[in-house]
Amino acid sequence: MGDQFVSHSPIPSVEIDDSTQPGFTLSDVSSLKSASSGSEHSLDKISSFPSNLNEIEKKLKHVGFLIDEMNETEATYVRALTDVIEGYIKRLRRDMSSGFDDATISEVFVNIEDICSFHDNLHRQLLECDSDHRLVAKLFIENIDILAKMYIDFCSAFPKSLEKLEELHGVDPYRSALAQCQSELGHMFPVEEYLHRAVQRFLKYPLLFKDMAKKLISIDGHDIVKQALDKLLVTAVKINSVKRVQELQAHELVGWKGGDLRSMGDLLLEDSFKVSGAKDPRILFLFKDCLLFTKKKEADGIFSYKNSLPMNNITLKEQVDNDFLKWSVLGKGSESYTMLSKDPEQKDRWTRELKRCIVYSTPGLTDMQKEALLMKLPSLKNDVEHFDRIWKRATKKSKKAKR
Repeated sequence: MGDQFVSHSPIPSVEIDDSTQPGFTLSDVSSLKSASSGSEHSLDKISSFPSNLNEIEKKLKHVGFLIDEMNETEATYVRALTDVIEGYIKRLRRDMSSGFDDATISEVFVNIEDICSFHDNLHRQLLECDSDHRLVAKLFIENIDILAKMYIDFCSAFPKSLEKLEELHGVDPYRSALAQCQSELGHMFPVEEYLHRAVQRFLKYPLLFKDMAKKLISIDGHDIVKQALDKLLVTAVKINSVKRVQELQAHELVGWKGGDLRSMGDLLLEDSFKVSGAKDPRILFLFKDCLLFTKKKEADGIFSYKNSLPMNNITLKEQVDNDFLKWSVLGKGSESYTMLSKDPEQKDRWTRELKRCIVYSTPGLTDMQKEALLMKLPSLKNDVEHFDRIWKRATKKSKKAKR
């Protein structure tokens, strides 16, 4: 069958080009920009260094400023969350006339109390690191699983939290109670703005660690800082995936009757392709367990569902008609779709991630066999580097658009 990658063979036989790189998506550029503003400010503080400092000392001093910024913004974040807890949650619990019961408070504020408690403790431990970048990186590595769970849980529930708040703002006694809380705190913005800072805060950490890792190349501690950065970026991708799937499920995907999109695993890629037999471009969504075909409706951001192929029943053909930019997927029976990529990077990214998904979904493979196949793929380091390039391009485009 030529250059095909089939999901049903006991151990798929395929030649994998190690020069290709998988990638990730990042749709929330506005949140990223908000999160990155503090990092730019920190660079302004490092305007000049004494000429007698050698290069390593200059770099370490730069890293010290970044850690100072992390400490300062962490303290600000904890204060903001504490305001929400003391000024909203506790006050609403005490005021029986507010109409807020425990279930409503939980739906609106999700796990913000747990997040605040964690970050209060994290801030104290950061101060104990005494600006040692190795200890700071170790602290984040040790806590990454807790961070990931807390923020994925928060982001999963946040859209419903906003919907509930919109509903409550329109009816008393909830409207009056929320307005009273905001007034007593002296907040310029409603509580939604302060809850959204939780998402912005997490995106801040990869930016700071990226700057640190860049300055620490060939300096003691670079490896552990890079390890922390890699873990933070992977978690950022997961958070972004959760947010994007919620947007699709809530209002952007028309005609989908397959139930909860989250049941198909993480959303790995989203992109536009020319597809054979289709007049208009198709927007493809690659989930861990399924490939979704949609059509974008005008410029309203709404997608019309066209078809889906479960990952455990896909054959991937990497070259079609001797055209390096073409590739196709075959489903059950005569189902076949040929995609024309816009460039080699897009094709490599998609075929590589499809191979990963096929390997994971192939029945009869032991974990050892899956790992042996995946060892032929680029390391996580390459994944992160590719994600970082997309991140830079997205930010650059956003800044140009703003001008």
